Amino acid sequence: MRPKVGQDVPDLVLVHDWRGAITVDVVDWRAADHRRSDHGDIEVLGPDGTWKPSTEQPLAVARRHRSTAYEQFFAFPGDAREPGGTVRSVVVLPQCTGAQAEALLASGLGDPANAVLVWSGEDLTGRLQFLVDGPGSTPAPAASIERLRREMVIDGMVHHAVVPVRLSDNARLVVANAGRTHIRGVTGTAGSGKSFALTARAARLAAEGKSVLVLCFDLTLANHLRHLVVERCAEYGANPARVTCTSFHTFCSRVVDDAAQTGIFACEPARGTWPLKIVVKTRDVLEAGFERRFDAVLVDEGQDFTVDWWNMLREHVVRPDGEMLLVADATVDLYGKSTWDDPEALAAAGFTEPWIAMTSSYRMAPDLVRSTNEFARLFVADDAVVPEIAEDQALVVGRVSTATRTWRNVERVADLGASVGRGDRGGWLSGSPRVQPRPR
Repeated sequence: MRPKVGQDVPDLVLVHDWRGAITVDVVDWRAADHRRSDHGDIEVLGPDGTWKPSTEQPLAVARRHRSTAYEQFFAFPGDAREPGGTVRSVVVLPQCTGAQAEALLASGLGDPANAVLVWSGEDLTGRLQFLVDGPGSTPAPAASIERLRREMVIDGMVHHAVVPVRLSDNARLVVANAGRTHIRGVTGTAGSGKSFALTARAARLAAEGKSVLVLCFDLTLANHLRHLVVERCAEYGANPARVTCTSFHTFCSRVVDDAAQTGIFACEPARGTWPLKIVVKTRDVLEAGFERRFDAVLVDEGQDFTVDWWNMLREHVVRPDGEMLLVADATVDLYGKSTWDDPEALAAAGFTEPWIAMTSSYRMAPDLVRSTNEFARLFVADDAVVPEIAEDQALVVGRVSTATRTWRNVERVADLGASVGRGDRGGWLSGSPRVQPRPR
């Protein structure tokens, strides 16, 4: 079973407790039908007997596997930008001799600086110990190794036994999609269970054999959504590798990169920041014919998405008969993008059914919901959108005791975390021994 690391699916990922990790890609090329041209490009022999440029780029793919594994799932903030010897990659050409593999792919790109090695079938016996021993003796950080193991998705496997959070009645409506509606919207307050509903729907679709793309604006949230999906897949007997969870811009960057490897290139926009440019380039390559389709596209924290982004996904990414779901909380429009309250924009984006409203909060004790609602109406706005007290809260999250509230003035926003965790009298979290700083 091939592991999945983010959007990448290498043939193998080998992880050692202190040697680090290595991705392995096996390429079934033969010297008889592949060659390097005078210009350094790889050519493949076609059925008509002519040599044509190859659309496969094994070295580029291996380097991407390495960088993705390190940057998104191994390194922590403050770590080195380059993985060094802790995360490496190997491209194996089992049908080639060492000289043939060298002539086809090595060309200086497998040097230690890039840590992408090119092996032949002969090397599998002579160099296999390298996969265990690695190039150096400096132990890899234990927290990084644990994180990479936790983030990998393998067919039919979960890392530990879990009991997923019970779904509310409204969440079960989202998961079931009894009407088989192709485009749906869900709105809800913080703590209403929107993300649980979306990830459960993703798992249900995976159980039906569908390919699912789960998108959000923030990569950290994407990792959290992946964990929720894996838990639900275990519950539904689904293959979690059918679900791809990533941020919108990371997905766009991958589309542009993959399109370039097939010979479809996007012009660099003259102006704009990288997030703006990568979306323009993504639309360009999709409109030029590059295909990256999924049976379903589900968007979490949709208030961070523009209608234009949604329409690009609707026109070019989801299959014509596929399903789309957007969940949003308009009260948390951090990036000022939301236009989901415009009826004309909604109709143009394909929304024809009323949105499902998830209005209850399961995140706070009922008495705390009452007090925060009163605060919002007094000091935020008379018509502030406030959560309701969930009638089924005890069934969904268990009985919640009355909240204990303490008022503490904080001089600066930057001091809030320290005040919560390590303030006077041992900090607010001193009574929670399981809450500890992440080990480094």
